[in-house]
Amino acid sequence: MHLCALVTANQLVGFIIYWQWPDVLFIEHFAIDPALRGQQFGQQALAQLVRTDYTHVILEVERPEDETSQRRVRFYERQGLP
Repeated sequence: MHLCALVTANQLVGFIIYWQWPDVLFIEHFAIDPALRGQQFGQQALAQLVRTDYTHVILEVERPEDETSQRRVRFYERQGLP
């Protein structure tokens, strides 16, 4: 398990918890400080993480049953994660 702090200008903006195997990347938890969303920190972090050469990238996400979870799923889809 890997825990990566997302930091800019000495400020914690979020974190990612993921697991990796030779051909699988499993993203278990991904969070950006709500006050700092919309500044592309999440987009940049995901782009760097999935840029590596994995056959499969699996992202754990809740069911899109409310507006907040639907927005999260749409964000992941815009990043190229089906």
